Amino acid sequence: MKKFDETFIAWGTKRTINLRFIFTALLAVSIMCMPACSSDSDNAAVQPNYTVQATVSVEEDGPVASALVMDGDKNLLDTLDLTINGDPMIIEYLGGDEEESTEAGDGSPIYTMDLPDLKGGDMVVFEARDQFGVIIYAPEPAVIPMAIELIEPTEGQELVAGDEVIIRWTGGEAEGVTFGAGYESLDGESSYFKDTAQSKELTIPVGQTQSGNGVIGAGAVTGETQLLSLTSDELMEVSYFFVSTATGISLSVTGSAGRNTAPRAVPTGCPDSGYHNVSRATVHCHAEFAFTLGFGSIIWNNRYKYDVRHGCTFVNMTGMRYCTNWRTNYAPMAWVGCCNCQKPACPG
Repeated sequence: MKKFDETFIAWGTKRTINLRFIFTALLAVSIMCMPACSSDSDNAAVQPNYTVQATVSVEEDGPVASALVMDGDKNLLDTLDLTINGDPMIIEYLGGDEEESTEAGDGSPIYTMDLPDLKGGDMVVFEARDQFGVIIYAPEPAVIPMAIELIEPTEGQELVAGDEVIIRWTGGEAEGVTFGAGYESLDGESSYFKDTAQSKELTIPVGQTQSGNGVIGAGAVTGETQLLSLTSDELMEVSYFFVSTATGISLSVTGSAGRNTAPRAVPTGCPDSGYHNVSRATVHCHAEFAFTLGFGSIIWNNRYKYDVRHGCTFVNMTGMRYCTNWRTNYAPMAWVGCCNCQKPACPG
């Protein structure tokens, strides 16, 4: 009997040890699989690496935040929690046609947030967490640059095509700010933009401007300004956080004879060389706006107005939405006015 009792106790101890080992192993596997082995198919599809791109730009009605999240395959995601100063951003979905963004998940997700209570000099804190609360991206806080005012040139001033142009401005002060300024033709493909570090002046060299309508502006940006040394294509591939303030004016550039010359003709049948992918076009436009220190929004607003003046009929899709629509359907880099409508009223 004693021998039996000893054998039973020994067997029971061994069984207990085995059960404890199995439980520990199962627990370890469960913890390892939380992000990837969930029964939720959406969670299972999320890649372990992310690219998060966020901007805050000062618009007419106040600062506006915009952000994108991509997985390792460059798919846009709507599964992360993004916050500005602790408040959650909302998700909109951009379509590839001429419609406004929808609230249904049938387009490319973009995170947005209006910040009407913030102003120049205020701090902005951005943070991105995954669905488990783990911080994915938390850049250093950035300050909103103060308002910018152009000193030269002025609204309504006429410039002569090909001449040197000096741009001067005031304002935009902020900790760690980088300034930039530039020119964009609305009647052709001529453009010139450059960051100027701490200087509030930029000289557009001889031969850069062309006759017709144009936009000139300046911007100031804070945040991860070291990334401005990248090209716009390179910027599309990395995480970033920029806060910008910009200003711009529309003006007329005349020919050397002192009068407006005919605008550059739009080719018959616009170049059909766009991304044909709303997600990629959205990422491109987001980087384009950041790369031009907030001046990109002003450029695209003026492009929209230009097309409307020439008989194109669009719903109100200025700024990011118009850029996304254009880059999806037409040239990813170049812009030629009125391509979306192809009406007789269009130049050329």
